[in-house]
This record gives sequence, structure tokens and C-alpha cells, in this order.
Amino acid sequence: MIEAVIFDFDDTLADTTPALVEAKLFIAAFLEKKHSLSRNVFIPLFDETEKKYSSPLNATPQSNDRAVWLRHIFSKLHITADPRAITNLYWKQVTKHSQLFPGTLKTLKKINEHTKLGLLSDSDGLKRYKIERLNKHAITPYFKKILTSDDTHENKPSKINFTKITQLLNSNPKNTIMIGNNLQRDIKPAKELGMTTIWSVESKFKEGKPTFVDYKISEISQAIPIITNLLHPNH
Repeated sequence: MIEAVIFDFDDTLADTTPALVEAKLFIAAFLEKKHSLSRNVFIPLFDETEKKYSSPLNATPQSNDRAVWLRHIFSKLHITADPRAITNLYWKQVTKHSQLFPGTLKTLKKINEHTKLGLLSDSDGLKRYKIERLNKHAITPYFKKILTSDDTHENKPSKINFTKITQLLNSNPKNTIMIGNNLQRDIKPAKELGMTTIWSVESKFKEGKPTFVDYKISEISQAIPIITNLLHPNH
């Protein structure tokens, strides 16, 4: 019996990656105009810093905080800009440019009619950034529980996140479905806890299907018949 369905957010329900690129370009242009920092200098440094802080060795919410990245860059270049203020501009641009995938609202509405929904997402550095983005897309009411790694102090793939969200939903992992786009951060740890896994490749198609993937979908709405069949196996 399926007791709950858990969704990842970025690049699973929302097409976030293009918005992150737009936000980076926006703050690069802003810094060039206001602080005479060439975008040709800033962008490679930003990318290099992102890679450094995205390492599995830096698996805390703070490692996702763009203010931390910018503080590192500004210190290196002796720039007097306020890292938090620039980070606020960055996330406003992400919120402005990100869009839900075409089938997201239909999927959430349909599945929510039959079982509890949870959302599990890594931190954006501060929890309010993620909540503001969810509210912008008007999907918050569909979720009985929302957990970000700000709440657990460890980013995915730490299993503490998956255990905590199932506890909040009062669901047994073996009776829970996890839907995400990242094999190592979303799907593998969920499967190791006994969850049914649905790998969504809508944001970026990938070949193959590892053994810890139960179902692979190319559009989020394809989860509807899969979950319907799991909810009503004898129909």
C-alpha cells in the first residue's frame, strides 16, 4: 500500500537549471556595472567556486549559499560589494526565470487526490529562498510536509533527509515513492531505504536505467499512471 509520494523540486518539478544560468549572468552584469568587475573575470571564478562548494566533501546547506561563494570571490578580488545583497538579487532572478514543467500542476493535483505528498529539497543557502520559490509557483498547498536540508543540516544524499520526511509524513519507506532527477542524490539513497523510485529525466535526458531505478520517465506527468497502478494494483 502506498502511503506517500515524495518529490524533489529543482529539475524535477521545475526547470531550474536555465534560470540559474540567467541569474548568474544578471549578477555578472550588475557587478560589472556597479563595481567594475569584468564579467569575463567573474563568471569563470563563479563557476570554479560553485564546483568547489558542490563537492561531496561540502555537503552542508551552507555550501549551497551563494553568499558564501560570493564572499570567497569578493575577498579574492578585493571587491567591497555585499555578498548577501547580491545573493538576494540572484535568487530573485532564479524565481523570475524558473518555470514549472508543463505537467507539474496536473501531476501534483491528480496524485494529491489519492495520497499524501511531501517535498524534499536541498538548501538554497537560506530556507526562505526555497520557500519563496515554491510560493511563486503556487505549489506549496499540495504538500503535507516540506523538508529542506536546512532542517537536517545535511544535504542529500544523506539518508537523514529521507528518513525525516517519511517520519513527518507518517509513512513507511517501503510504502513510499521517491521522484527525483538526480540518481546519486535523490534515487539511490531512497532505494537503499526501501522506497519505490521514479527517475525523471525531463530536465536532461540520460540513457540507461540503473538497477536502483524502478521506473524512468521523460515527463513528470508520466508518473501519474505509474502511481495510479501502484495505488490500485488490482484494478
